Amino acid sequence: METKKCPKCEGGMEEGFIPDYLNLMWDQKGTWKKSGQKIIRKATPEDYHDTKVVTFRCKSCGFLESYAK
Repeated sequence: METKKCPKCEGGMEEGFIPDYLNLMWDQKGTWKKSGQKIIRKATPEDYHDTKVVTFRCKSCGFLESYAK
């Protein structure tokens, strides 16, 4: 697997995620939602088509870069 380099300082990047503290699910990855979704009733898990978000952190400068997977 190719090592990802920081676009700011060329340092090494490590993969991780930003925890979702809102729902106190600290071990879960955040998700990306398509804008424009309107919900007029209580949402259920079937209402969402989640896209997982992965974040890379530079070991040298701390820069964060996120991608939808």
